[in-house]
Amino acid sequence: MAGACAGLSRGRATTASGCAKGAWDRIGHLYPTCNGETVIAWIRARTVKSPNPAVNVNVPLVRSFELSKNMGKRTWIEPKVDPNTR
Repeated sequence: MAGACAGLSRGRATTASGCAKGAWDRIGHLYPTCNGETVIAWIRARTVKSPNPAVNVNVPLVRSFELSKNMGKRTWIEPKVDPNTR
């Protein structure tokens, strides 16, 4: 029985791998790379003009720049300003 289960498990893994490869072949071009990593999600934020009159910039409206606060897996966003889109 153990051999049959192992075969079934390998078959499922092979099928899942084939499905993933087929999906990537069809839509992988939609996912850009950044620093050699594949981007799989985007965080969008509305922006407003800064309330500080001395600074003429748009400020993102976000609650937090942290994506994960789990110990050992802390992840955050570091916004980058594009001077061409002021």
